[in-house]
Amino acid sequence: MIKPSEEIYEKRLKKLRLAVLLIAIVFISGTLGYVVIEGWNILESFFMTLITISTVGYGIVRELSPAGTIFTMILIVAGISVVLNALSNLAAFIVEGEILEVYRRRKMMKDISKLKDHHVVVGLGKVGRYVASELARAGEPVVVIDESEETIQNFMEEEELARLLWVCGDATDENVLARANVANARTAVVTLPEDADNVFALLTIKSLNPSITTIATVNNPRNASKLLRAGADRVISPSEIVGGRIAAMLTRPGLVSFLDVINRPGKRQLRMEIVVVPEGSLLAGKTLAEAAIPQKTGLIVIAIQKKGEEHFNPTKETLIEEGDALFVLGEPEQIEKLRSLVGGT
Repeated sequence: MIKPSEEIYEKRLKKLRLAVLLIAIVFISGTLGYVVIEGWNILESFFMTLITISTVGYGIVRELSPAGTIFTMILIVAGISVVLNALSNLAAFIVEGEILEVYRRRKMMKDISKLKDHHVVVGLGKVGRYVASELARAGEPVVVIDESEETIQNFMEEEELARLLWVCGDATDENVLARANVANARTAVVTLPEDADNVFALLTIKSLNPSITTIATVNNPRNASKLLRAGADRVISPSEIVGGRIAAMLTRPGLVSFLDVINRPGKRQLRMEIVVVPEGSLLAGKTLAEAAIPQKTGLIVIAIQKKGEEHFNPTKETLIEEGDALFVLGEPEQIEKLRSLVGGT
């Protein structure tokens, strides 16, 4: 079942607050009324107001004057009305689980506001869903944005995505992007179905965070230049990628099968990963032969990046230095072994 939108939650919460405020006004008015009309003290006046509104039939504190009797009748009608209204709103609020839902959403907004160097995925179409799920499974902090809450809830049905952070709204709206904490994000992936919307979203994202790295999809390749001018660092055409892949399957099927093993999850998961050698690493100052990475971890060292320059198929004599990036291929467990080895843990 689809949960109500945030706007509905806020409206119902306002109604409940208003009902509570009305009860307080009735109690204050009743207490002051008895003080003024009957000359009672505050305690007697409050007690009379309480038993009048609650209709417990406890009995009056003292004999009432005609004016006090009329005031009491008015207080009974007003009191019962506001109390019943408050109870009705409270019951609806509790029965529909809104208290927990509002709490959960506000906590999520706080969690989003604390994020830094996270990823923002705009649009949960086919591409956006895949990007967000892969980032989440990799343990990367990610916030998704989509106009449809139904789409978001359906996407989060998978157990691995149940705790995904999200914002519902128009990604071209500055307030929506601000709620996703774009200002502190590291990257933004824009995958809206319309190129024009992607342009507006990119312009807004860059205005909030000029240093953010942005990747956008383009439906019409002729619009790629417009997305680049709007601030996209990379523009990807899904149709061109699919077309190129189909052509590769026809001309180089063996290579495509190998890449499928790396890119697609299955019984055996192979990843191509980059592991940076930190300062003070036990591997720093050793050659590849001395480090014995394949023997200790089972990984294949494909390349080493030194000062921004890649050295593919490095020899055993290649020296590992602090700040080098090791390009390796292997299973996730093997990559974790290398991280521990590099860090000396």
